[in-house]
Amino acid sequence: AQAELGSVLDVLASPALSEMVQSPRPMLFTHTQMEVREHGMPGDAHAASWIGAPLVAEGQLFGLLSVETAQADFYDAEDLHVMATFADQVSVAIQRAKHYSDSQQRLRELSSLAQVSAALNEAFDLASVLDVVLASACDLVGTDCGVVALVEKPGLALRVVAARGQDASFAERINQAGRELPLDLSLDPVIRPRVLVEPSDAGRAFDQTTCVVLRLEGQVIGLIELDLAGLDETRRRLLTALADLAAAAIDKARLYDETRRAYEDLRQMDRLKDEFVSNVSHELRTPLTFVKGYVEYLLEGYAGELTPEQRDALTIVLDRSDAVVRLVDDIISLKRAEMYVVDMAPVDLAEVTRACAQGSLAVANKAGVTIVQDFAPQLPYVLGDAKRLGQVFDNLIGNAI
Repeated sequence: AQAELGSVLDVLASPALSEMVQSPRPMLFTHTQMEVREHGMPGDAHAASWIGAPLVAEGQLFGLLSVETAQADFYDAEDLHVMATFADQVSVAIQRAKHYSDSQQRLRELSSLAQVSAALNEAFDLASVLDVVLASACDLVGTDCGVVALVEKPGLALRVVAARGQDASFAERINQAGRELPLDLSLDPVIRPRVLVEPSDAGRAFDQTTCVVLRLEGQVIGLIELDLAGLDETRRRLLTALADLAAAAIDKARLYDETRRAYEDLRQMDRLKDEFVSNVSHELRTPLTFVKGYVEYLLEGYAGELTPEQRDALTIVLDRSDAVVRLVDDIISLKRAEMYVVDMAPVDLAEVTRACAQGSLAVANKAGVTIVQDFAPQLPYVLGDAKRLGQVFDNLIGNAI
């Protein structure tokens, strides 16, 4: 008879095996079947000869290689030597195969984590990151149900922010129930009673689930709860690495969301500022137009002759009205300058200046000012924006007049 594949040998029930565990060395039984029974050897009850050799790697016993036969005195010392040598070779081969299998497993783990990292790098907002985190956690351990909850500061209150394999209102019910981060929570992935459970379903609090803590700079920021009651070393490693990636991605996503909200607030403030400038400009220009019109009407003498004192007072009013109008124009110009795109190109400064001077002749003549145009011949072109330079020259000439 032969031992079946996968059967378990009780070492303590066999003195010979116990001795081999304590002192790993090959053993030989060559005599009668009675001797074999006395030593409690495993295997065929009719075996008369038996050789056992330990499988050892790095000083540790990890297995046993044995042969037996029903014929007494079948094996000798030479067979024992051959068996011992063969056992050494088998030990080396098994260890190499185990190392290869372990390395392949680690490569698969690294490949899976690399895919998770790539997916997280492509997600920017918090909702997208949480979806990737939960989907990756479920896929890595082979489950369809999971929940992500984050700690709300201050305090230890947990808020469900992502759920998979749950009904649509699950998160809302859990959040209304007010669950808190357990004080006895292990920092490593562990099997423990369910944390995120509804008060109406208290029986599920005794369900065993896998709990993964999310930590950032030594602080617990949340947890992942997976419907998985078995946790081997491979899954533990994967979930530990995933938790580190997830915590960093969640922090980045929160910063992204805060920056985006701040940007939207700034845009709103900018819109309000533009509306304010537009309203102020309109509200100031309208009454100033009427004021200037009536003052000029009076100064022209249409309402009767004015005394020198009245004329001086009205002139001051007109000057101050013009100053306010220029101030409003400056405000409008600043607003337009923010929206204006500079169009750089070669510019003939003499031509731009002549055009501005020509446009100001009427105002200059009325003010009794003579504009003299004196340009050096063949001025070189400059790189600039002709329209913006024209505005600058108009302002300079207007201020001079």
